[in-house]
Amino acid sequence: MILMTVTRNTDFIYNVNRKAADFLRIPLNNWRSHGSLPSFVLSIIFKAPVMAMGLIASLPFRKLSIWTHPGVVETTTEAESKQVANETTILSYNILGMPSFHAAKEKRPGINERIAGIFSEIRRSNADIVMLQEVHAGSYLEEKIIAEFKREYKTIYSDLGPATLFLGSGLMILTKLKDTQCVFHPFESSSEFHTVKGFAVLSVKGEEGKEVIRIANTHLQAGAGKKIERIRRHQAEQILREAEKTLEVPFVFGGDLNSDRLSDEYSAKHPLHHKKEGITDGFDEETRNKPTFMGSHGDKGDELAFDNIIGVNIEGKWNLSTQISEPKTFNNRTSSPSDHAALLATLTRKR
Repeated sequence: MILMTVTRNTDFIYNVNRKAADFLRIPLNNWRSHGSLPSFVLSIIFKAPVMAMGLIASLPFRKLSIWTHPGVVETTTEAESKQVANETTILSYNILGMPSFHAAKEKRPGINERIAGIFSEIRRSNADIVMLQEVHAGSYLEEKIIAEFKREYKTIYSDLGPATLFLGSGLMILTKLKDTQCVFHPFESSSEFHTVKGFAVLSVKGEEGKEVIRIANTHLQAGAGKKIERIRRHQAEQILREAEKTLEVPFVFGGDLNSDRLSDEYSAKHPLHHKKEGITDGFDEETRNKPTFMGSHGDKGDELAFDNIIGVNIEGKWNLSTQISEPKTFNNRTSSPSDHAALLATLTRKR
């Protein structure tokens, strides 16, 4: 009982244990599996035992960090904040901030080799709200992002949702706006045990203290097959139920939706289809068909329209316009910051 009283919801315990777990998993974070089949086999022989030991040794620390997790880690910086206005810009960007072995599987350099390009893309957008996905490579990656943007973004919400034994939600939100709050909602339906899928809702209040807009960051279930498609549908429906709680407030959400806008899955029956009443994705017809994801299969890879920013409760009062912010470079494996393009949306109140 005394131990529970001392450790539960204690920031010190939480931070120390998360950093300890990250430190013990360094071999996993830094392992790259590029090369020929013989070199790959040799790397497994020599590196797998060290990685396994790091994972096992980190488990007690990860369990303690899960136990003491506050739900949302909020960092308030010294940056100037701004009042929400009639126009708000929102960037959504899957940065592939995974351990290096995963990035290598996607035929990309590790996150440390790409981070400068990611910073440049975020800064170039000058967005009021930045929603990142796949910030997974450990707390050191979150700290690098915070250190880079602490003079530009007033509030940074990181480590959203308690981590499992391996990964958390990978979601992160940066905002320049005043008077915001963030709540993480785990998905009711998921097929993954090694990560926590969900969505984080940023509530923004205006000058009178009333909620003006709600912005949600998400990363839906990955994978193929009818079972996975049903899970993604349930996750999308859960987000829409959250939007319906405040019909008078515009609700905009975006991220890696893991379903191609050009596929049979994303048909008129899909809960997020842009032609459904009350749903808009902000694309013009030409942009809607452009890919935002470059997969690792085949020589060229799979170009898919995975990412989206969707508006709910905005018809008649607001306009949503969305552009692909990184349209020409995301499929260049050697120079692109990520295997996803960034999306930049503008939410504008109608006069």
